[in-house]
Amino acid sequence: MVLVGVAAVQFPSPTGAATALVAKRISLNAKTLTLSTPASWKLSVAATGLNRVRFLTPTPDGRIIATDLKDLSDNTRGALWMLSGLDAKTGKFALVTPFLRNLRNPNSVAFFNEAATATTSRRSWLYVALTDQLVRYPWKNGDTAPSGAAQQITRFPDFGKPAKEGGWHLTRTVLVGPDGFVYVSVGSSCDACVEVEKERASILRMDPEGKKVDIYATGLRNAVGMVFVGDRLLVTAMGTDHLGVDSPDETVYEIKPKAFYGWPACYQSKGKVVADPAYPQPGGCDKVPLAITTFAPHSAPLGIARFGADSKDATMRGKYLVALHGSGSPAMKRGYKIVRFAEGRTPEDAVTGFQVGGAKADQRPCGILVWGSDGFLFTDDKGGNVIWVRFGSSL
Repeated sequence: MVLVGVAAVQFPSPTGAATALVAKRISLNAKTLTLSTPASWKLSVAATGLNRVRFLTPTPDGRIIATDLKDLSDNTRGALWMLSGLDAKTGKFALVTPFLRNLRNPNSVAFFNEAATATTSRRSWLYVALTDQLVRYPWKNGDTAPSGAAQQITRFPDFGKPAKEGGWHLTRTVLVGPDGFVYVSVGSSCDACVEVEKERASILRMDPEGKKVDIYATGLRNAVGMVFVGDRLLVTAMGTDHLGVDSPDETVYEIKPKAFYGWPACYQSKGKVVADPAYPQPGGCDKVPLAITTFAPHSAPLGIARFGADSKDATMRGKYLVALHGSGSPAMKRGYKIVRFAEGRTPEDAVTGFQVGGAKADQRPCGILVWGSDGFLFTDDKGGNVIWVRFGSSL
């Protein structure tokens, strides 16, 4: 049950006016969590008891697959969960059941419908992005487990620097584009370095069978969130950690084929692309694109979603939500919230309260899924929860 509080937080909207966020309390694992949202948004805990629940993907038959990385280690105990029967009265999923287990960090999944031919009927596939490979399983509506064995589509580099040297990025994000090609983001092996493998810090584009894999874009340290808006590909991107507290900006880029987005040689700060003297770039940084929007340094943008013209919340139509997972150093107080923005406008807070003071947060937002015209779901990969946000009828 959600109890609406009286505390309000003011922040500047893109138009310069002030929009109030109202504190709301929800029961979560025998304690109370207070999050602040626009007044008419309603919150409920749709699923709980998961581990590092990451991204949500709708199935062709109206259910949702949630990816789960188990814990902070590079492991083989990840899982896919099937979420079904989201009930408007209870605010919860009726069923949360395992679909696949013992996977190596399944961060993201995507569905692809294969066209029928003169000799074969139409088939559907579930693509699963793992640390070391992209695989696919045959899919049939109503499946409660894969109906066939995994097929390997391509492999990815699967080692990196230890944590004391800046760590590495073990998650992969998969998306099927409107052009029928499969896109996968592969993060860097380090905080900042010159990579040996060409697949690192890039977005790959491949045919559905993986017969031809191309480097689609480069210079992206870790582009975790990806979304197509028509035929435009937008990604969230995290900057390096070695440049200090106030650089670089975290970003959302529109991805152009064969473009270079700067890492490790160039970065964006305060509206300009700046060269990192530690990694000289032949030709300089003049051709590195500017982001379509930016966030505070070290706020760690992950999931991104866009709302259509049918949204029942008029203030969300055509806007994006981005989950700012939060800095690995809680004392910096960067991120730990969900923000919204319209292209060409400054982001504003949409859901706050994950971090209280400078304390380590028990909940951290990760994936975002627009669900119908009246709300969205987001994941908390620290607490293992899925939260349902619904737009009120008063809008």
